[in-house]
Amino acid sequence: MAMSLIHDYIRAMHTDVSVRLASLTHNIEQQSQRTSQFLDDLLSGRVPFSLQVNPLYIQNSHQSFTPSAPSTSLPITTNTAAINRTISDVGIPAQHTNNTPTNNVITTSSTADDPPHYKMSRGITNLYDLWREWHTGLSGSPAVFELERTWKTKWRRGDDKWVNRRATIICEIQAY
Repeated sequence: MAMSLIHDYIRAMHTDVSVRLASLTHNIEQQSQRTSQFLDDLLSGRVPFSLQVNPLYIQNSHQSFTPSAPSTSLPITTNTAAINRTISDVGIPAQHTNNTPTNNVITTSSTADDPPHYKMSRGITNLYDLWREWHTGLSGSPAVFELERTWKTKWRRGDDKWVNRRATIICEIQAY
């Protein structure tokens, strides 16, 4: 009798957990599709936006990058002059290019304990290429995200200011 009750109880728990798991999986898949569509729209230029960065923060960005809490809203504008001015404030030219920037430098470390030296591309002129460099890497180079995750700031070697500026842009895109 007791074994039968335990068996029924475990079976009911299993059913409840399975239903909840299926629901969570469905919700995650929907959110993933919405996020993917939004990124496609954003990176293809179908979603105009304005990135507002305090120039004093950029001038003092030699400290290690620490992401702030995501903002609840990002101001949207279709004012081209405002977008170009904002983009130039953070050092990315406003004109779009289809070229894949390859003027980055990577050297391997002499030992497994030494981080690789990677210098972020100075030829990036659009958010799409910046996103790719950050998340997947350019032309066989490692993704900046992976370098940051693995080596923290050790890999930068004098490139802190440039990386921090780009990290601010990536963080704003993710917060949006």
